[in-house]
Amino acid sequence: MRCDVCQTLAIPACVEACPSGALIAQSRPDCRIQTEFDGHVVVVGSSAAGIAACEAAREVAPECSITLVTADDSSEYSRPLLPYVLARRIAPSQTSWRADGYLEGELKVRVLRGRRATGLKPDAGPLLLDDGTELTYDRLILATGARPAAGMAGAFSLRNLEDLEAIERLAEPGRSAVVLGGGNVGLQACEALLARGMKVTVVVASPWLLSQMVDAEAGRRVAELFISHGLNVRTGRDAVEIAGNGRVESVRLDNGEQIEADLVVVGKGIRPNVEWLAGSGIQIGRGIVTDLCGRTNIPGIFAAGDCAETIDPLTGRSSISGSGR
Repeated sequence: MRCDVCQTLAIPACVEACPSGALIAQSRPDCRIQTEFDGHVVVVGSSAAGIAACEAAREVAPECSITLVTADDSSEYSRPLLPYVLARRIAPSQTSWRADGYLEGELKVRVLRGRRATGLKPDAGPLLLDDGTELTYDRLILATGARPAAGMAGAFSLRNLEDLEAIERLAEPGRSAVVLGGGNVGLQACEALLARGMKVTVVVASPWLLSQMVDAEAGRRVAELFISHGLNVRTGRDAVEIAGNGRVESVRLDNGEQIEADLVVVGKGIRPNVEWLAGSGIQIGRGIVTDLCGRTNIPGIFAAGDCAETIDPLTGRSSISGSGR
């Protein structure tokens, strides 16, 4: 949608006027898809990036066929709403951001639920699934997301329904939780765990909370608000070890402090899900390397979301969207 100011403009005024140039990529002619395309689009992953890819493909190429491969049994729920379920502010049924059957019904997408991509043959060869299926395609969009860097029983991200269910089993009143990361994701987790009656500590490497979004004064005020609700805040500190005998028991900080923990929620330090692409010929850095149009080094293959690595137009540095770095 455009307001009256931009309605008649080929490129919105905000794009032309943006001093950072961060919006320019969206107006580049070489990023536009041919509307006469009627081939087969395969999308891997059903988070926001994967669903958006299906919607965009159907919008710009109405005659194409689309197949979505997703490990989730349900794909139309909003991941950012999961902390509100954890806090018991909404019911799981209220996390849907698209109507049931939206993909199959409205978008005419063939959805392969509960299926994982396990490999991709070289030279844009077929996509291999965990049940032995080989999918051919004309365009392939990889939106496989990421996972937390930590890996131990009791250490979770909050990225899907399985994470939510696992956290809920441990989130009992009086138990201790440590949240790693003071951005939006971390603070949402803190709020939810406090609402469940847990003793919560947030560990933030930056000097203040929300350091990627606000200045020091605003970060201080946010910290004061959370502290008033019982949150323990450790800024300027980093976790160097999640300790335990098979499951989380404590978190050790870089100053030697040991914090007891029955549960750890990791809101930073993600690892893009790209290992399955080994031997495919796709360029991998920390994530799947793309240009500003989402194109990989192999024609016809694209990547989007937390698994993709590209140049941040604001900083000029190679960045993974989910990590902020």
